[in-house]
Amino acid sequence: MTDRAAFPADCRADLDASLRRRGGRLVVRTGPVARVAGAGAGTRPHRVLNPVYQGRRYDPDGTYVRRRVPEPADAGGAAAHEPWRLPQHERTRQRCPAPLLDLGEGPARFRQARGRG
Repeated sequence: MTDRAAFPADCRADLDASLRRRGGRLVVRTGPVARVAGAGAGTRPHRVLNPVYQGRRYDPDGTYVRRRVPEPADAGGAAAHEPWRLPQHERTRQRCPAPLLDLGEGPARFRQARGRG
């Protein structure tokens, strides 16, 4: 069965929790779904997304971050996107952990691996 024909059948089968598999194939096709969600490489594999930039662009006041992440709830303005840049006494008071990785390091490592840096 082609993907075009299998999709409606899989959608119907997905509604019934007892039908997890059809003919040995998984019901959910993750390829197109991942591409639509922006999780796949797609046609631009060199794209490196910066979550801080995206947060500042789409949530300039930090309202969404404050609602979902408890640590920077008291940080004023756009500081909720980068709580690790707050003064030490503020970070200690709000119990903000240090970042797990440097966001500037990723693109630099990528350029180096591609031979451009």
